[in-house]
Amino acid sequence: MRKLALIVLSSVLVVLVASCFALAGSVSEQWAGTKHNAANLGEIASDSPIMRDNCIICHDGQGFANNVTKRADLPASVRDTANGIDCAACHSSRANELMRTGDTGKLANGFQVKGAGSGALCIFCHNGRKLADPVAKPAPHASSQADVLFAMNGVRVAGVSYGSSPHAANPNTCVSCHMAEYQGVVNHTFEVIDTPAYVEKACGPCHPGLTVVNRLSLADYDGDGVIEGFQDEVQGLINLVRKEIEAKEAALGVTGAYSHGSFHWTNAAGVEVDVPAALYNAYFNVTLVEDDGSLGIHNPAYVVNLLQRTYEELTGKPVPNAVIR
Repeated sequence: MRKLALIVLSSVLVVLVASCFALAGSVSEQWAGTKHNAANLGEIASDSPIMRDNCIICHDGQGFANNVTKRADLPASVRDTANGIDCAACHSSRANELMRTGDTGKLANGFQVKGAGSGALCIFCHNGRKLADPVAKPAPHASSQADVLFAMNGVRVAGVSYGSSPHAANPNTCVSCHMAEYQGVVNHTFEVIDTPAYVEKACGPCHPGLTVVNRLSLADYDGDGVIEGFQDEVQGLINLVRKEIEAKEAALGVTGAYSHGSFHWTNAAGVEVDVPAALYNAYFNVTLVEDDGSLGIHNPAYVVNLLQRTYEELTGKPVPNAVIR
């Protein structure tokens, strides 16, 4: 009997170990296809953010885990390596503390998010770093998810009330939607997978019956005469603002471009020139929304407000034929 029990116990242990390895394999395979995996960034030059002082605290997994901003301060074993945002980064003691407290501490843009649950880990790096300034003309960093989710960035028209959707109230913020079960494990692609099965798990608790990310909009916000999917409405607004930016630049005889963290405008002779604040504001706001990557899903009310008011500030009129929020 004892021998039989040992055989059964051994069999159970073998199954458990095999299950753990299978689980780890599935998680690592999902992660391997993401931008968090340094191998997907192609050839990494010495001036890449993953190798650059100050940037490494978010771009290099060991920089994040060790809470350092200079490569010289990294452990010798990883100092000369491009380290991805991998298991060691997101399951380090530093990451665990962020998830436990839900408190990001003061971010580079001056804001601090509390009560974010596990999503505090994501928010620490996924924020736009800079606030708008029509004099210095900084650009938002290309990771502006938290700025949009919490409506904590973007140029607003004075005296106008801006709405904000309740997505930021999810107990674990980012994690609630981006890390629902996928392929039998917690989603480590970190994407909201646009399939009925995944959308139901990620969005269904708050939006029963929803099967697509690009849900039907409540109204025609871009004024094209059709009520489309919400993301299509936001893309329509982006296109309208971009078109007006190009028209304003053509009228002024200038060309705008992004360089070294800021927006710059040059005239026909290639000389850098100043431009009206409304033009800079439009550049900042539309870039903020585009870099967020969700086409407004993170904060529908705020994004529609922001883009519609941006269009109006730039042109002097509301979006034609649109329902204005």
